[in-house]
Amino acid sequence: MKKLVLMMVMVVSCVCMSQNGYAQAGQDENMDIDMLSMKNFYAVDIVDVDLATQEAIYNAYENCLIKEVYKSNGGGSPIQYKVSLETTDQRNLVVAFDESGHVLKVMPEDEYLAARKKN
Repeated sequence: MKKLVLMMVMVVSCVCMSQNGYAQAGQDENMDIDMLSMKNFYAVDIVDVDLATQEAIYNAYENCLIKEVYKSNGGGSPIQYKVSLETTDQRNLVVAFDESGHVLKVMPEDEYLAARKKN
């Protein structure tokens, strides 16, 4: 009987956890990530970036040179950062982060600049 109760608790907790993960993933997919528009972004120094995002940048791209950092002004939407990086193999990337330090999108800088010129 104890095993049956324990199994039921495990099944219910797994179902709850999977639904919570699905809800979080759905929320992230609906978030507007406009990599091309700079209308709501302004240049900042890396020391002005939220600590969680700084740590995420340094951990994910520890050997990269940070060239530029842009921060969204919020305006009712979550704060985002666009970071221009140069990797050790001389590739240039533009990476979008949220204020928690999660990577939202990564684009090669040449594609990013070409797409911005089109718009």
